[in-house]
Amino acid sequence: MFFLLNNVQAQDTIVIKEIIVEGNALQNAIELQKEAIPSKIVISKKDISNFGNHTAGDVLKRMPRIFVQGPPSFNRNIMIAGLDKQFQSVLVDGNRPAGGEDYRDLKLDRIPVDMIDEIEIIYNPSVEYGGDAAAGVINIKLKETPEKRSYSANIAMANTSTHTGVNPEFNASYGDKLKKISFVTAYSYNRFNRENYNAITNGKISGSEDENIKVHIQGFTGTINYLISDRSILKYKYFFSDYAEDQSLLANIKLRTQGGLSLTADTSTNNIVRRLQSHLLQLSTSGNHWKWTNTVSYGQNYDSKIREQNQLKSIGSEVTLENEIQHNNEAILNSAFTCFLKKHRIKTGLRASDFRRIYNRLTYTKPGGAMFWSEVVDGSYDLWENRFGGYVADEFCIGNLEAEPALRLDYDTRRYETTSDKGNYEYISLNPSLHIKYSAAKDLFLKADLARQISRPPFNQQVPVDKIKNKKETIERGNKNLKPARLQTISLGTEKYFGNNSYLTVRGFYSIMRDLIESRQVGFDDKTIGGTGYRIIQAINVDSGLVYGADVDAHIEFLKSVTNKLSLNSNFSYLGSEVRDATSGNMRRLNEQPRWITNNSVDYFNSILKLQMNYIDKRFLAGGTDEGTLVNTLVYEPYMQWDARIKYFFKPYASIYLNACNIFDQHLKISQGDVRESETVGRDIRVGISMIF
Repeated sequence: MFFLLNNVQAQDTIVIKEIIVEGNALQNAIELQKEAIPSKIVISKKDISNFGNHTAGDVLKRMPRIFVQGPPSFNRNIMIAGLDKQFQSVLVDGNRPAGGEDYRDLKLDRIPVDMIDEIEIIYNPSVEYGGDAAAGVINIKLKETPEKRSYSANIAMANTSTHTGVNPEFNASYGDKLKKISFVTAYSYNRFNRENYNAITNGKISGSEDENIKVHIQGFTGTINYLISDRSILKYKYFFSDYAEDQSLLANIKLRTQGGLSLTADTSTNNIVRRLQSHLLQLSTSGNHWKWTNTVSYGQNYDSKIREQNQLKSIGSEVTLENEIQHNNEAILNSAFTCFLKKHRIKTGLRASDFRRIYNRLTYTKPGGAMFWSEVVDGSYDLWENRFGGYVADEFCIGNLEAEPALRLDYDTRRYETTSDKGNYEYISLNPSLHIKYSAAKDLFLKADLARQISRPPFNQQVPVDKIKNKKETIERGNKNLKPARLQTISLGTEKYFGNNSYLTVRGFYSIMRDLIESRQVGFDDKTIGGTGYRIIQAINVDSGLVYGADVDAHIEFLKSVTNKLSLNSNFSYLGSEVRDATSGNMRRLNEQPRWITNNSVDYFNSILKLQMNYIDKRFLAGGTDEGTLVNTLVYEPYMQWDARIKYFFKPYASIYLNACNIFDQHLKISQGDVRESETVGRDIRVGISMIF
């Protein structure tokens, strides 16, 4: 450390390419954020690269209003303002990938950060981003072609305190620009092993769940631009993501459905494979006062899950096997036309998508020691969804006022087939929006956004099949009568910019929800007639709800020099809600919505030294009654994590770094009545070499 500090001043006198590249990216991101009429956050390559982030989820968990669900150190399920996964839209280069799972969600641990150039967060999006983003849009922009030859590489070794051994990772990219052709390719590989240990007690009996996990993640992206003429560019872009996970679980205690604990002797294995690939072909043509972009894209996703469980029950042991395979395929045609007038910019667009989901799921059950399966449940189905939509927007300027009134119309159809049923559903959604930006003084802007969005039901919730989940001892039953949820959101904000690298924003929002989708218990799978005894959970539309909140976001640089000596990044979010409980009918907060979220970091000499804190307030999962028995509310206790980074440039193009995540080895604490759980998150240490040429 002493050696590092003594060399910081020396490094200030040399031209370090990584600092220049990341510094330019940060300035460009802030400029995009500043110029946009709708309120947005643009995350630059500098912030994406910090702290040894592995995936997009690691980056996004540090942003205002956002927290990420998933097992410890798996930042995969994003929640904005406390709304569940289906209420936000995760896009890759402006398109929703075909890889959405049950809740239409793209697992964010499938996209390595080294594939990413920039991330946009638009909390109250305009019509260009679609009409299916009730809580907001996350637009992940993959690597684009450079203006001149460039290549980079990163090699690292990591270790987690939960598992012995070293976890390797590697990524590399290369791009160049010739006379009429420019291109870029990037590859990333990451492998890690970890152990999730959960200690459980109620003061009378104690036990644990011990899960060992092996994960392989690799990705590839490639882009080619061909300059047809001074006015026309043809682009082809390819993205591939491969995720493989092997789990083994040993548990000697479990949480009962009606609360409380019981001793058991359960073992299980779970093998997961997720493969996503997408192709995009785009032709952009422009004139003196217009631009026309036509895009054809096609995405394929393959998911496989095989889970085998041996569970101790009152009648003896029981073996279950869940075999799930899904294929998602989607083709999209998109045409966007922009006309530039003196004080107006007219934007129009048409979009058509054809989506098919082939979902095969078989659940097998037999007594322990038996040779043949005694019961087989088929939860398979085919689902077709078609969407035809269009929008028109007028972006105009009057003095210091910029505004964008817009209207979007979507026509949706869905059709399903199960082994015993078939049906269809169609609806039209008309979604207006208005975005206003007023320049009150130099680099001081007042913004207002008003928009209506819908949230289509999750795939499995809208098809009448039963999904048996043995680990949770529940049956999720689809509801073919589900309607899309509707949200009307108004947001107000103030943005102040200081030079090219600093800003302070204050935002607030208020959302009215209609036909909100909530899950409720509708019965039991009766044991007396050969059922499992599991609770049956079904999604329904409840009448209404409110979601509201405010956040402050600041990026301030001090002691400025060519290499920006010291900066402070801080955001603070307050969240609230009122929704009607689907079971009791009483008003309550959204499940798992924290009241407070804050992220704070200090960055010295462009991340040569950096320290960050992430805090998530207490969260609740509503209880209720189960056959007349009171089930206590599940409480996730507040969680605070500290991360740090040290980097040393030994060449203008190369550096070595040390990243430490969860320095103080914070555990995740959970309680339900007198039951207490302590889940190990682990401390991760990563050492690597980074080079940019």
